[in-house]
Amino acid sequence: MGPLEITLITFLIIYVIAIPFLKKYLIYQYISLVISAFLIGYLFDNIVTVEGIDRNGLILIILLIGGLIFNSVRFFRRNLVK
Repeated sequence: MGPLEITLITFLIIYVIAIPFLKKYLIYQYISLVISAFLIGYLFDNIVTVEGIDRNGLILIILLIGGLIFNSVRFFRRNLVK
């Protein structure tokens, strides 16, 4: 992985972790979920096309997608089920 991918992964991990702590900015939470999905797609495309999928890349993608799904479910349960 190059420096761009490492920077994006670091940013994405911080971004996914920070979503639940921004409770008073609902629009920011929603937009961040959308941006996270696009960043994960970009990283997945780079990992698959540039390096080929290996065990480490697969684990990384699974963890990022799992974090995105977890935060999305929490966001929609908290704000739409009221």
